[in-house]
Amino acid sequence: MSSTTTLSHIPNLPKLPVLGHTLDMLRDSYGLHQRSAKAFGPVY
Repeated sequence: MSSTTTLSHIPNLPKLPVLGHTLDMLRDSYGLHQRSAKAFGPVY
């Protein structure tokens, strides 16, 4: 079983390996937070 199959139930926004959301966070942290909250709901 591949790792993408075992993690497919976890919602996410597709990003580059290693960098992840780093570039989005540096460019627009507030916007990233708003988009994530809209897509996945509040996390805290």
